Amino acid sequence: MTAIFTSREQDIIRMVCDGKFSDKDLACALNISPDTASRHLYHIYNKLRDQLGTNEITRMDLVIYAMLAGYADTHKLRAKYAIPDERMMAGAPL
Repeated sequence: MTAIFTSREQDIIRMVCDGKFSDKDLACALNISPDTASRHLYHIYNKLRDQLGTNEITRMDLVIYAMLAGYADTHKLRAKYAIPDERMMAGAPL
């Protein structure tokens, strides 16, 4: 189910999940150029498009995918982005 990402792509996925959304933020954190950060994101999105069979991938799609694939701390992301947990989605009492 999971797409295969390079270690650098995994670093970028984690950083996007931590709120580093701009190419400049990613570049500064990884000590690379913004163009290189953009290229990494381009490859990540292409892999996700192939994996999910869709033409459009957003940063939030990437965050949700990272949660489901185990690339990011689920509890931290649910709180940060106000993503309901499975019990809320299923209508079960908390």
